[in-house]
Amino acid sequence: MPHADLVRCLAEQFAGRGVAVTSEQLAVNRSGSLLFGVFDLAVPGPDGDCHGALGFRSSNDKSLGIRAVAGARVLVCDNLALSGDEIVLRRKHTSGLCLADEAAAAVRRFGDRYQALVGQVAAMKARPVADGQAKEVLYDVFSRRLLPPRLLPAAHKEWFEPSHAEFASATLWRLHNALTEVAKQVPPGPRMAGLTRIGRLFSHLLN
Repeated sequence: MPHADLVRCLAEQFAGRGVAVTSEQLAVNRSGSLLFGVFDLAVPGPDGDCHGALGFRSSNDKSLGIRAVAGARVLVCDNLALSGDEIVLRRKHTSGLCLADEAAAAVRRFGDRYQALVGQVAAMKARPVADGQAKEVLYDVFSRRLLPPRLLPAAHKEWFEPSHAEFASATLWRLHNALTEVAKQVPPGPRMAGLTRIGRLFSHLLN
């Protein structure tokens, strides 16, 4: 399946529901067989500090299925938060695959998943975190290699000295953004996988 077909189908399905793709980031591996992408979407969060996003991956050699995850783009720092538990599209490449139908189903599910993620963001903003707790979470993230361990010092610094004044409050949201900030240094494929797993971890922290 050509990468362009997936990108086109997803964009058309969003447009058909009145949602504009405001920007897109696409990357392929060296052989061109794997695609990783993010759509930024004109779906604002209630506080106006984040917009909708869709992270997706695919392959045209059948080594990976098609997968898409609901997300939010944090406007102040251009960070990407991905839902860890809510997969809006997970489909293997098969002879019976109808890309248009799968893309339509993914976009229909996106709205509910995005609203759940916005609620999670609000909960993280309201959850205070002490320095000791933050260190434990950082150790957990990097010891489990959700992100490369070499980025631990940068994430530690981002927690204690946030790059953006909007994250001055010591909350779970600040900690989440410390991780998503350093994740920008990771290539697209591992970054998407890592941010999805971080989303799952923070969902558990809120329970």
